[in-house]
Amino acid sequence: MDYLLGIRKRINERTHPGLFEFIESIIEHEKTKANAKSTWKKTQSLLNHLIAYSKDKGLNDLDYDDIDWDFKRDFENWCYTAPRSHSQNNMNKNFEVLSNLIKEAYNRYYTNDRGIKVRYHSNEIPLDKKFGVKRVKTSHHPLTHMELRQLLTYSKLTETEMKVKDLFLMSAFGGGFRYSDYQKVKKENIFIQEDIEMLRLHTTKGDSRKFDNEVVVPILPEFKELLIKYEYNPPSPLSSQKSNEIIKQVCKKAGLNREVEVKESISGKIELSHQPIWSKVSNHIARYSFITFMLNELGANPAEVANMTGQSLKVMYAYVQGDKAKSAIQFAKKHFEN
Repeated sequence: MDYLLGIRKRINERTHPGLFEFIESIIEHEKTKANAKSTWKKTQSLLNHLIAYSKDKGLNDLDYDDIDWDFKRDFENWCYTAPRSHSQNNMNKNFEVLSNLIKEAYNRYYTNDRGIKVRYHSNEIPLDKKFGVKRVKTSHHPLTHMELRQLLTYSKLTETEMKVKDLFLMSAFGGGFRYSDYQKVKKENIFIQEDIEMLRLHTTKGDSRKFDNEVVVPILPEFKELLIKYEYNPPSPLSSQKSNEIIKQVCKKAGLNREVEVKESISGKIELSHQPIWSKVSNHIARYSFITFMLNELGANPAEVANMTGQSLKVMYAYVQGDKAKSAIQFAKKHFEN
């Protein structure tokens, strides 16, 4: 009678959110934060994959205890199997997000019908360091200083293509800032000190972490040219996805056809191919390009570039795509010539 009247809850009645419900609540919480970042999209993407996986496997739902070693192997294989073709690094991010979500739920409690505090779940398998997929090093192909100049002078473009190109070049010549920071390039962020004009901005990524997220870079002539063109008020960017599509076509039109060896992860396997560099250009390549030409073409040292961009040396070196033969020649001339 107590159960029927709702005075007491049945022992098996759920008193906390299931896995999918919990993930949805995390997404909504992240989206409504005053300083919301786009990181919630990765969680949404994972949830979409988990729902599709459950549907394909004929499951009504997945719960916390279902996330075990068998699930890991099966879900990973499912993500690699057509019509899907996830990269190994994409799977690394999926499992990282999933493990963090399971950990978050593990640290939350509800009060059962006997008034006892109980964890949402007791599954510790996803908390194991081995519960994941290792990242693999794939190739990135920065544009050289000459190629960036070639792109800068190319003008046979539509208005939209021109704006996408100019924003890409502002990053490539202006400090390698990320796409999420494009709108921070404003006149008030430019200052002069000791007769040097510089850009200062605080990047979105890392603004809530301990490491330095301040970027201070000298304004190179090419960047100055673009600022003047837009009267120090750059155009608003399109979506990152749309810009990535357009910048490739812009680079193709501009004749950036240098062939590069491409190493990429497709369906969990490393594949090598040779492709024209325009096909591998994306918003993030602007960042690689700035760091690489500053180090290898303008002669800046790693500590200088790391200090300007606010990165640690370890992170900064991950962007370096130097010419090994050129480095060897420079070293030999410096140390072995009389």
